[in-house]
Amino acid sequence: MEKNEQYYIDLAWKNQDVKILSQYYFRKSLTPRQEILVRKITFHEEKNIWRMAVSAMTRWGKSYCVTIGIGLYLIKSTNKSIPFIGPTGDQAMILRDYMTELVINCDFLLRHSDIELKGIERIKKEASKKRMTFTSMNNEYRVFSAEGDAERLMGHGVGSGGGIIVKDEAVLINDVANAKIGRMAGDKPKGVLIIELFNPWNRDNKVHEHISDPNWDYTHVGWKDAIEDGRTTKEFVDEQR
Repeated sequence: MEKNEQYYIDLAWKNQDVKILSQYYFRKSLTPRQEILVRKITFHEEKNIWRMAVSAMTRWGKSYCVTIGIGLYLIKSTNKSIPFIGPTGDQAMILRDYMTELVINCDFLLRHSDIELKGIERIKKEASKKRMTFTSMNNEYRVFSAEGDAERLMGHGVGSGGGIIVKDEAVLINDVANAKIGRMAGDKPKGVLIIELFNPWNRDNKVHEHISDPNWDYTHVGWKDAIEDGRTTKEFVDEQR
């Protein structure tokens, strides 16, 4: 990296300019609304945000934003653990697949990942595992299923270094499994960010209560916002209705 380039990247980190950082590290573009969500995740420690509920149309890209935010967070942090949890293994793998793409396309993460560089197909295979470690930074992300009562979560915690727990399709995770997920965060409310992702049309659930809880930072992206961001069309929304 040239000295001039390093200066501007350092400045982007200082200014929390996730638009530039996302483009530089991942070659990914963000809309202004997406920037807000990515910034909250990447810099949640500085912003003192520890619980987040995100409700958005599927096409808007909430999973896309979350993984970019986590990718940047992994670049700036050490000793962090990131569990991706879905109501089924397949649903949890959606976030893993986004992260796989980021790692493959990010020189920094690929360089620090626990992958022996032996060709693109080998890299893809290694990056697609349920667990990815970044040895020199002591960071990792891992995929879990919360099927049934989520017995497979027992014994797994984020650890003393903290990190981020992401629950995708959170409304489909039952109360017993949610209790086990809560224990993964440990006994300190601050130190582990919990993110719950869900679609806006399902209101009869515990997760939906968090939108009015002052302890939770709530992000909502409606269909009008998604159209304005160019992520969907009025025709698609009308058809879904």
